[in-house]
Amino acid sequence: MAAPQWSVSKTLPTGVVAAYWVATSMNVSLISAQAQVQISGYISQDAFNAGAQPAIQEVVSIDFSSFDPTGAMASGVAALAQAAQG
Repeated sequence: MAAPQWSVSKTLPTGVVAAYWVATSMNVSLISAQAQVQISGYISQDAFNAGAQPAIQEVVSIDFSSFDPTGAMASGVAALAQAAQG
């Protein structure tokens, strides 16, 4: 399964432009209703496909309790995680 991808340019202090981004990891805490997504920015899709190191990596935190007030999404994620463990 391919990682979710999008294209937004960000000029770094070094002058390098990260124009191709990939979500490289995600951690979800059902206890705190928080998700952390690590995104990696590359100079281009070609650079990513060639195995280049990312020009930048950032972590974005998402509080999903505001859009999951009943906890239904958290319960679904917990069920999926439990099923994946066999």
